[in-house]
Amino acid sequence: MATHLALDAIRQISLPSANIERSVEFYRDKLGAKLIAKFDPPGLAFFDCNGVRLLLSGMGGIARWFR
Repeated sequence: MATHLALDAIRQISLPSANIERSVEFYRDKLGAKLIAKFDPPGLAFFDCNGVRLLLSGMGGIARWFR
């Protein structure tokens, strides 16, 4: 029996960032995304992008594997 995956909506996207400060400046100042919250440490920033939450994660944790 096959199981089908049905996506309703994407609510959050997470991206690694090598420089959280520059990334915040880019998304907030250049793209106009609304900054919801910033936690430093550990280097996390959340944006509201028309109902989709964008999480920027500093190079700590799992993001270090992508260096």
